[in-house]
Amino acid sequence: MNTTYSISGDIFTINIKVEDFNNTNFGIYMLELINKSQSTKVICDFSGEDIIQQKDIKYMDTLVSLFKFNNIKTIVCGINATSASVLFHFLDDFKFQTALNVQRAIDDFKHS
Repeated sequence: MNTTYSISGDIFTINIKVEDFNNTNFGIYMLELINKSQSTKVICDFSGEDIIQQKDIKYMDTLVSLFKFNNIKTIVCGINATSASVLFHFLDDFKFQTALNVQRAIDDFKHS
């Protein structure tokens, strides 16, 4: 897997590589890592991705639902402006919170 992660306090940050979404165990693997770290907040960062497709957002929506079911708050960030404007125009049914970047996501967690 090319996706990396880091832990700071109770925040687990995942640096998403969308090619890992093809791994059928990706979500369960991430959930196990999050649970081992005892983190209650997750930031999913797409800033390392140039192109994000509709299928990636749908997968992310499913992943966020998995985390939510396990009482883990999640913020998705780092979606570049071009991808965001196209994707969110066609997808009005995503259920996750977004932030501009990791720092803004951390700030959102601090204020929630």
